[in-house]
Amino acid sequence: MAITDVVAWSGLGLSLSSLTWQVTSWRLSGVRVHVRAGWRLFTDRNGVVVKVVNTGRIATTVTYICLSDPLSFVPEDDRLVFAPESDDWSLPHRLESDAEFVALFPTRLVNEFAKQRRCRERDLVPIVKVGRREITGRPLGGHWPPAKGALTANLGVQKVAS
Repeated sequence: MAITDVVAWSGLGLSLSSLTWQVTSWRLSGVRVHVRAGWRLFTDRNGVVVKVVNTGRIATTVTYICLSDPLSFVPEDDRLVFAPESDDWSLPHRLESDAEFVALFPTRLVNEFAKQRRCRERDLVPIVKVGRREITGRPLGGHWPPAKGALTANLGVQKVAS
């Protein structure tokens, strides 16, 4: 193996590592949104809090936030959509880099929605529409897939007490 072959192989390795780095940095430079949800108890209001955090480098727009039944493919008009109580938290909301948006769903509405969908509150999934994408978070119970009982409840199957 001549010195020219060593230089050629070294150049190939260096160029492939450079290409990999460029693709990685391009993928990480866009919008990266994380969605978290959970029960929160406040002194004045209780409910489900959905937190949307933009960890990407550029700003984005949150179009809507909702809770949905995870085991059925429901259309957009059959979801519990966030309706802000004040203009400070209105949607659509521009979410800058390293910023967060918090939506509160009152407990009463969440309980009624879960009862209507025949599932448990802990199995509801937060969905956030950012730009053209829908981003789904973990269920309120924190585990995926949802609990075994949620599947039988959605299919209309009665659980037999053991």
